[in-house]
Amino acid sequence: MDDSSRRMFDPSPQPFRILRVDPTKHQIDPALSPTQQNRTSSADALSFEQEVLRDPTRRLSYELSCPIDCPASELEALYAALSDSAAPTDELLSFADRLWPLTRANFVAHIVSHRPATAALLYALLESHASIDANVIYAKLKAVRTAAGIPAPSWISFHQGLDDLLNIHTAAAFVGYHAIEDAVEPMLECTQQILADGERHLVEALGSLLGPYRRLIDTLQKDAAEQIATICAALQEQPDDASLIEPLANAIQIWMSTSGPLRMWSGHQGRHELDFDTPVDNLRSLIAGLAENRHYEVAVEIVEVTRDLFSAVPTTLDRLADDARLIEDLLLHTTIGQLQDIIDELAGDPGPLVAALERDGFAETSSEPAKALWEAFVRGAKAANEQSREAAWRSIQDFAIRLSNRPEAAAAVVRLLTGLIQYGEEGSAPPQFLKALRGNLDFMRSFIGSDAVETKVVVGQTPRTGSKRNRRIGLAALAFLALLVPAMCGYAVYLNLDHVRSIWPKLSWSQPAMSNSSGETMPPVGTGQHLDLDGVRYCHFQQERLRIIKQQVQGPQDARAYNLLIVDYNSRCSDFFYQDNDLKVVLDEVNAKKKLLEADAKQIMSTWPGHAGN
Repeated sequence: MDDSSRRMFDPSPQPFRILRVDPTKHQIDPALSPTQQNRTSSADALSFEQEVLRDPTRRLSYELSCPIDCPASELEALYAALSDSAAPTDELLSFADRLWPLTRANFVAHIVSHRPATAALLYALLESHASIDANVIYAKLKAVRTAAGIPAPSWISFHQGLDDLLNIHTAAAFVGYHAIEDAVEPMLECTQQILADGERHLVEALGSLLGPYRRLIDTLQKDAAEQIATICAALQEQPDDASLIEPLANAIQIWMSTSGPLRMWSGHQGRHELDFDTPVDNLRSLIAGLAENRHYEVAVEIVEVTRDLFSAVPTTLDRLADDARLIEDLLLHTTIGQLQDIIDELAGDPGPLVAALERDGFAETSSEPAKALWEAFVRGAKAANEQSREAAWRSIQDFAIRLSNRPEAAAAVVRLLTGLIQYGEEGSAPPQFLKALRGNLDFMRSFIGSDAVETKVVVGQTPRTGSKRNRRIGLAALAFLALLVPAMCGYAVYLNLDHVRSIWPKLSWSQPAMSNSSGETMPPVGTGQHLDLDGVRYCHFQQERLRIIKQQVQGPQDARAYNLLIVDYNSRCSDFFYQDNDLKVVLDEVNAKKKLLEADAKQIMSTWPGHAGN
């Protein structure tokens, strides 16, 4: 700032001191010598006497800039400190602490108009104003006016004078900076300290300081916002231009830093929106556009650059929810994107993967291309976002299902599942996936010569409006091909059995007519169904048939066929509602028709290709 600007804010006791005028008198001190009078022109002195001293309204601003609350014994030390422009800031602050509030406010304002204001100087200026006791100053001012024979100002005029003095001082706070950018850090530090203290008068004084600050940074903010808008438009057209990211980050940083004190103030005042423009709309549009056009990696990079900005700018709950959903989707796509790309590539030519899995398994020590699949999966499984972690597990499980459609890949799928289970047990995999994978593994092992999986039936009952609920958890292998819906859905959904059947096309799935089939109705695939008597009869009759079949299974081909019947049974009868009377009737029928049900079981097995009893 130039010297004229500094003189404009100079709060030293002018013109009373320069003209040697006692504030209690109307006129220039008659003892003033001609030499002293030459320091200021006679015309200036007369003008001051006529236009200021005798005008109570104009006189007030000069009176308030005088050290009227300072003891006379300290005046010379005050004037000496005001004239010492080379004194260190710490020494001047230490001296200011000894002064009375009004004099201290004028003294600190004089300092900041001549040197860059530190956070401590800004705080001292505002604290001085907050400490001024208006009653004390008004009483002193009335005494001065009475001695000078001038009417005292009204209480309202006096308060207005104090407000005007605060505005003059807060404007002076920025005069000492070489550029307004230099004020950003001190302002931020001062604002943080004052809002942390929370003292009401100090907070009010801070509001007066932020007014001129806002006006001075307005150009910087607008320039930064315009640069952000320009870069956003360029990235929409050229999303692969990595050279645009750094200037965008720099422009956001400028806007964030300059607006920091204002944002803190707004938050402290409880405002849900800022009363100045923000660049977030341009950035939101950019991120949404990039995501829509599948430029996920660039979008996530922009999210990282804008994370602090979005969290700092107040917004509506709906907009916050939209932002959160968009960012979650981006993280999900980015986390599993590479994994899915590798899976798609391997699915097109699985031969090398099958060979690598059979040779080295699925782990950190896998050979290519299994190693690339392992590394991409682990990155997804370690993602910070829970949805992304589950998506990674779901993707690899789905891939294992597709791979199992190839008869030559059975051993490779077993090694893939084994590696997944081992990693999941060590790395805290989602429980529902571990449970499904263990069932998957048991099921697949039956294709390479293992015995049939042990059948277990667990029945639980839950009353509901006159009915009870039947829950059978896992007759044998609970479906390698059963997919789990995300945890929020809260229940399992069974895969279309046509997919299961396609794995072994030679296996007949046309269930033979049962000798006692009268009155049985096969329920549709699903859970939570309310079954009538015919449906309950099918579930319990089929359970008995499967119990008998299990005892007759011989060899891997029988095991495969048996497990597929279990999958079908569980998809229809694992969870249903029934009437108590219906269950009683059916259980009595099961006991009465054991021989017929045994014949049904043998008839079913007779249709199996390669069955030893054929």
